Amino acid sequence: MLRDLFAERTRVWLTIFAIAWGTLSISVMLGIGEGLRQTFGKNMHGIGEDLLILSPGMSTKPYRGQAQQPIQFNLQDVPRLKSLPDIITVTPEYHLTQAITLVVGNRAYYTPPSGVEPDYGMLRKIQPRMGGRFINSLDNQRQSLVIILGAKVAQRLAIVENQTITLNGLPFTVIGILAPKPSLLNYQRPDDYMAWIPAGTARALYGSHIANLILKLAPHVDHKMLKAQITQTIALARGLAPNEQNIIQMMDAEAIQQKTDQFLLGMQVFLGIAGALTLIVAGTGIANVMFASVSSATREIGVRKALGAQNQQILSYYLYQSLLITAMGGAIGILLSIAITALLNHLPLISAALASSIGKFQVLLSKSVLAIIISILGIIGLLAGLFPARRAARVDPVVALRNI
Repeated sequence: MLRDLFAERTRVWLTIFAIAWGTLSISVMLGIGEGLRQTFGKNMHGIGEDLLILSPGMSTKPYRGQAQQPIQFNLQDVPRLKSLPDIITVTPEYHLTQAITLVVGNRAYYTPPSGVEPDYGMLRKIQPRMGGRFINSLDNQRQSLVIILGAKVAQRLAIVENQTITLNGLPFTVIGILAPKPSLLNYQRPDDYMAWIPAGTARALYGSHIANLILKLAPHVDHKMLKAQITQTIALARGLAPNEQNIIQMMDAEAIQQKTDQFLLGMQVFLGIAGALTLIVAGTGIANVMFASVSSATREIGVRKALGAQNQQILSYYLYQSLLITAMGGAIGILLSIAITALLNHLPLISAALASSIGKFQVLLSKSVLAIIISILGIIGLLAGLFPARRAARVDPVVALRNI
């Protein structure tokens, strides 16, 4: 088979090179798409999973004597919302009403800390690095002067765990510092630039108000129906129209993540199609080689059929040749792709500023990507060899032998 296949050596090697180049193109394209999808997807989930973040809005419709008014959350809203089905837990987040500057020695950094409950850390995936901890219930009850710092805040202030930091003249102990946490989905600032103190401390010292309610939802809930129930609950508690849509601003983290995943998957498909076009062109080269091979072997095919070879055997023989060319080119292309991917992943493909937001981006040749590439190669190899093989199988031995 190899002797027959390489009868026209130059044309075959050019075809193998074309297949290798096409495989390299689609591998890199799909690898870039997979890297973007996984990097962005991971960072989008950094805000937390199955979360609904509520911010107060403004009533715009007069209702039963109630005029238009700004909405403010209160602690009674927490049990009201917890009583709704499909809401696992609710935790408030307080924003301080005063301007707060964090001071360590002669270093200062402005970032208003948020007052939060212990559940907040679990819901929002706030995980202090080794040697630190998050706020606990005792901190909250005692209104302790403790603080958690984001990674960039701690870096700017050159501070570590268990050191003291000053907030408007009051000494706070740093009980935890976040490990660097790239995140694309935020509703305030990236967590690396945030700071948190106990909710009880925030209420007692700074006259804070509830800025957000963080809701943990059960998986696979009807978000549209639940949002309507939440709006109605908050509205009726204030004597407002139950269908008033503007009283609450809702950030549906899960919906945003799903839309982002769909967009990135669509982009990956587009990149894959762009790379596959090169392989399709290479497939025409395989077909040309196979047609030339069949034409030059017409007499031999006639002899084989006269000696009893079946059409299926002739068909399989040339299909195997087509698949062999495709496999050789594909193997070379995949090996080149692995080498080039490793090289690309050692280069600074994105700026340092963007890397701090989304994390390190890498071109990923995952198992699913390799499976797609091998499947496409197999399909192209079969289609490119099918028509020349059918032509070989239909050779009339009488006509072929007449020309011997």
